[in-house]
This record gives sequence, structure tokens and C-alpha cells, in this order.
Amino acid sequence: MTNMEIRLEARRNYVPLWKIARSLQIGENTLYRWLREELTDERRNKILNAITQLK
Repeated sequence: MTNMEIRLEARRNYVPLWKIARSLQIGENTLYRWLREELTDERRNKILNAITQLK
């Protein structure tokens, strides 16, 4: 799953990126920096799990 697909998944589930960042206990800007380049599998899984929990 690409970073754009992660953003779309969050949008489809009405989960703003700031809520994902808060649930991961990172700053919103940190999440945006992570999404600039392809994510590691660990970070991708953390974000997808956060989306699932928040929807």
C-alpha cells in the first residue's frame, strides 16, 4: 500500500491525520514527514492499525 493509498484510506474512514498522529503519540508534522517517502512496513502497519481503531 502506497502512502497515497494510506491517506485515501484515512479519508474514506473519516479519520483525520492529526487523530492518527495523536493515537501514535507523535506530532502531526512527524506523520506528514513520514508520509513524504515510502513507509517502512512497521510504520505502515502502525498507521493502518490506528485508522482501524479510530474509524
